[in-house]
Amino acid sequence: MGVSFLVWFTQIFVKLPRIFPVLESIAVVIIMLFSPGHTDGQIISPKKYLDSLDNSGQFVNKTVDSLPQTKAYDIIKAHLNAPVVDGKVKKVLFVGFDGGMASGILLTEGKTDSALQYLRGTEGGIYNAFAGGQAPYYQSPISGPGWATLLTGKWANGPGGHGVNTNGDTIAASGGPESILHEVARKGGSVAAYANWSGLFSGDDSVFHYEVLDAAAKGYNISFNSLGDDNLVLSGAKANINSASAADLIFLQLDDCDHAGHNDGFGNHSPEYVEAFTSRDQKTLELFKAVEARATYAQEDWLFIMSSDHGGISTAHDTHYTAVRQIYIATNKAF
Repeated sequence: MGVSFLVWFTQIFVKLPRIFPVLESIAVVIIMLFSPGHTDGQIISPKKYLDSLDNSGQFVNKTVDSLPQTKAYDIIKAHLNAPVVDGKVKKVLFVGFDGGMASGILLTEGKTDSALQYLRGTEGGIYNAFAGGQAPYYQSPISGPGWATLLTGKWANGPGGHGVNTNGDTIAASGGPESILHEVARKGGSVAAYANWSGLFSGDDSVFHYEVLDAAAKGYNISFNSLGDDNLVLSGAKANINSASAADLIFLQLDDCDHAGHNDGFGNHSPEYVEAFTSRDQKTLELFKAVEARATYAQEDWLFIMSSDHGGISTAHDTHYTAVRQIYIATNKAF
């Protein structure tokens, strides 16, 4: 019996996370028994997984006080709407790791070449957070719904929901919430969005399809770039940062953590996942340093923020296991 089938089958017991912790623990044991080579890392009991985060000393908050994924949008919005100080221009650099697990933070501990540790040393810090919605409005912890939530500040369902319940769903042309990308451009700001995954901006079944069309029709100063490669995403964003006219909001979606998780397993036991997470973390720090090297940096007020659409377990993330729901939000600003 395949692990992927077991992950799918046992999700019926853990659709509502932490309401059935004993059943979730049993489900995890079943996966461990049928998953040789993947019995360490994050495939442990939910309690042990959360305890590993709480005891790490890496997070500002405890897992019991995890922030909703919607908070990333709130932090960006608050920064942009805050009073201007000393005439400094408000700017944002938002870097998202697709499939970035909260336990990935533990891989960066003590490192000096880590963007996450850089943020941990600021007035902001690294926070435990969760994906997948909250009672009574749960959503699938997969890419489409996750990115829609991060960029609109809404869950899929409920009042003002974005309606993206699975990959291939598109936020409605009218009546759906506006992303922070479109909002900044609509208000006269400049935006540069770079994605590896085509499901965000490319095609009529992409999450933000109607915003892409609307921005083009109205001539907004926004570029949507679907590049299919993390290195191209990183180089595109760095070129923008290095230009004199760097965008007011720069967004990156990096996909290689998710690729590694599906291929070799999600978690710190997987060499491929470890390499993907730590290398993207290092490359993100290079972006931070590029911002700080800008000739106009002293006249700018930058928010750095990092987060994720979902975590993972075994080689999947379409269930509400704790390791799938638990993510992070890291920032250089107090909120």
